[in-house]
Amino acid sequence: MLELARVLTAGGARPRRSLMFISFGAEEAGVEATESDWLAGSQAFIAEHPEITRRLALAVNIDVTGWGGAKGALLTTPDNVAFERAVLADLGLADRADVRPVLSSTTDAWNLGSVGGGAAALMTWVSETGGVFGGRSTFSAIYHTDRDVFDPKNVPNLATDIRIEALSIVRRDHAMALPVDFAGIASWAEAALTADAAKAPGVSFDEAKQALARLGSEGARLGQRLAAVNTAAAAKPANLWLMRTRKDLVPWIIGRGAGGVRTSTYANQVQALAGARASAEKGDRTALETALARLLGAGARVSPEVYREQRLYAYTSGDWSSLFDQRGRQPGADLYEIYRRVRAGGRPEAEVENLKALEIGARERLSDALFLIAGKVDAATRALRETPLP
Repeated sequence: MLELARVLTAGGARPRRSLMFISFGAEEAGVEATESDWLAGSQAFIAEHPEITRRLALAVNIDVTGWGGAKGALLTTPDNVAFERAVLADLGLADRADVRPVLSSTTDAWNLGSVGGGAAALMTWVSETGGVFGGRSTFSAIYHTDRDVFDPKNVPNLATDIRIEALSIVRRDHAMALPVDFAGIASWAEAALTADAAKAPGVSFDEAKQALARLGSEGARLGQRLAAVNTAAAAKPANLWLMRTRKDLVPWIIGRGAGGVRTSTYANQVQALAGARASAEKGDRTALETALARLLGAGARVSPEVYREQRLYAYTSGDWSSLFDQRGRQPGADLYEIYRRVRAGGRPEAEVENLKALEIGARERLSDALFLIAGKVDAATRALRETPLP
């Protein structure tokens, strides 16, 4: 952190905007459930300080800065992808790192970007080397061990990451009009919805996709107009309008699923339940049991009492994702009972109708998510048309 501060203030440069260094506590609180009970410090911060998050131009998460690896990934919010690609290209690092429009929900950057609604970025080398526990990075070797102490040998990418982080901050700070890329948000979401639509035939994605097309067009038009803003007086109201619009949009379309958009969890459920139903219709017990276990996840390995408590905690914990319902709902309590009956030797064919009912429920949740996306995207498009520009 001290090295990053030194780079940012080299030459006596004074920032245009406020610069904050924040060290969050309780990232992994572990009070009740490690699946849900984390990011407590950053969650408390965004809840207590909306006056900061509504003006959040860029949050750079530095808690994995410098770890080893030949190939990295710069994770960011979808409105910030083009900006970070330009940073990597200008540093000659485009061949070493990819920019991805999905933040990890295990780091504080998630709360700042996906819940707080500001732009956020995190440079990581861990996932590209096999993950935290089974990987080959210097981070993987000492993570959650008594050897997790600072050693220069463990952070060979420290100088590289500081260059990326510092240039990102300086450019954001000196931008007259903030580069909030609404066309990039639309492009990312449209690609994610296309992937989800293939998993859920019969569910209409048309309204949401049409709304995203309108947002993309308006975002491109606005980007051209913002490029002509050349005074602080003109930029200030426009920037505040852009950040407010982004904050009102991004948390509602973000989801914790693999595609990063809120429909992905339910599209995956529809696909998995349809596959499970097909296995049941064929009487294929092994395939059905495997599919149900995959849907239940950790719930497949616990007692009925523990499974009930898991569901109750997930619904009522009030954790970092609850405000915007970013954690997808589970398929339904009946899924656990179906799994128990099949494991106990029950006939797969007897579960066909039960699985159909769960599939219908997943399709309804998917349709609701699409309705929400379409509505919030159209609201953002209308807001962009009113952005105060000279």
